[in-house]
Amino acid sequence: MKRVLIADDELHICNLIKCLIDWEAYGLEVAGFAHDGETAFQMCQELLPSFLITDIRMPGLNGLELMKKIAETLPDIKVIIVTGYSQFPYALQAIKYHVIDYLLKPVQKNELEAALTKGLELIKKESGLLQADSANLVSAQKIKDNLLMCMIKNKNDMDNRRQIFDVYRDQFYSNDKERGWQLIQINFVFRSGEDIAFIQNFLKTKMKAIMTEGIGTNAIEIITTLLGNDFYCLINGNMDYLEEKKYENYIKDKLIILNETIQKVNFVIGVSNIYADYHKIYDCIAQFEKCVLHKVYKGKDRIIYFEKVPQPIYDTQFFLNDTFRKNFANALKNEDIRKISVLLEELSVVLYNYSKRTDGKTVLGIYDILVEEFYLTIFGYSQNDEVIESKKEILQQGRYFYSVSGLFHYLGEIIGSEIQSISKKKEEQSIKPVKLAQRYIEKHYMDDITLEEIAKEVGWTATYLSSSFKKNTGKSVVDYLTYIRVQHAKELLLDTERSIGEVADIVGFHDAKYFATRFKKITGVSPNEYRGLFS
Repeated sequence: MKRVLIADDELHICNLIKCLIDWEAYGLEVAGFAHDGETAFQMCQELLPSFLITDIRMPGLNGLELMKKIAETLPDIKVIIVTGYSQFPYALQAIKYHVIDYLLKPVQKNELEAALTKGLELIKKESGLLQADSANLVSAQKIKDNLLMCMIKNKNDMDNRRQIFDVYRDQFYSNDKERGWQLIQINFVFRSGEDIAFIQNFLKTKMKAIMTEGIGTNAIEIITTLLGNDFYCLINGNMDYLEEKKYENYIKDKLIILNETIQKVNFVIGVSNIYADYHKIYDCIAQFEKCVLHKVYKGKDRIIYFEKVPQPIYDTQFFLNDTFRKNFANALKNEDIRKISVLLEELSVVLYNYSKRTDGKTVLGIYDILVEEFYLTIFGYSQNDEVIESKKEILQQGRYFYSVSGLFHYLGEIIGSEIQSISKKKEEQSIKPVKLAQRYIEKHYMDDITLEEIAKEVGWTATYLSSSFKKNTGKSVVDYLTYIRVQHAKELLLDTERSIGEVADIVGFHDAKYFATRFKKITGVSPNEYRGLFS
């Protein structure tokens, strides 16, 4: 018998776990209980159990510290977490210590049995005791999972589709008319965080177990794959069973509980029609796009059946009619952010009113068209790589929304932000020659510079520079030049050894009388008075 150690600070929890499982049927025996982390670690060193089932919150050495020490010193022990702590940071750390599973209290018998089975298979694999037949089954399952992935990736490539079907037919297909095919897709949307890769890895393992538990053995065959944020499960089973069994509700309930642990994931479950012909698998795949996109009407954490998604009576052209397009285009050209926001809000209301006569795919199609129109109006056809990537990101973000109003409110905010950014850049570009002119004046104020000379330096005509300079600085070019000369003259006047005429000449005034007049106009005092006050 392989040993199992149960660690929990409450004795009745230890007894409940012990009574939950027929340990002997799994070739296991409960070797003892521990009620704190230090005792658990000592017992692990003495008993060398195959499994440690532990809580996270314990006195002294807590569960996470215990797992760390075991991972470092006793890595052969398979650890299963059973805890009331429904916070994913704990689960995330547990994953880093290579635990077998993370189960929430009150633990379910089937969940614990699945975790023990997983651990026993891992022990056999590590000790080289896996039977050839078992290894072949695992290998065949992986091939099927990979085939499903290929089907999804190559859904639009007819040649590859045909080859994949041939492989599946020759190696795995059973022509049983009483059997059917159904595809379930779970679309996850991660809210934020740097631990998304860990969450995806956690979900990949957890989802397969949930699917197996929920669908049951009557389905005979379950093929799964994870692509990005989408988990796919292809079920091949008895037609009557598939039609009668509503296992998707079980999966939804499990996902809601799981989300209490992760707290960073929303989901939508898409359910295809059932087909007797395995060639219809691609029809199932095509149906999912409509199911997943329809979440803008149905909301998050929902089951969406393809058969219940409305067949759109009205297409994108109905909603984006000539009047709307004209108003939207004018608002873009005029950079009228408020008008754009109002138009998009009105559009979302119209789309809600037509929710029974259109679908989410149509809504996302409208969103895509408006994004394209915005970028075409603002940037034209010559869009650089940065603009193309920005547009691609905004189009992708649209797939994450669970409401029509949220989708178009986001679009309004993005367009407003982009317009403000573009306006700022335009303003910076328009004022850049003015700043160049200012720098040129400040560098050459003591010389006999002219408006024409400055304009040539910055690449503008004298007339346009004069107009823009006045608009942006509040002074004409000549007045600004005079102002700069006077500021430098102030510094020189503090030196009493220089005459007023010398100071005037140094700063670019070659007429002392004119210098005195301009100086008094700007400072309010004559050069002599200024010198008397500050020298």
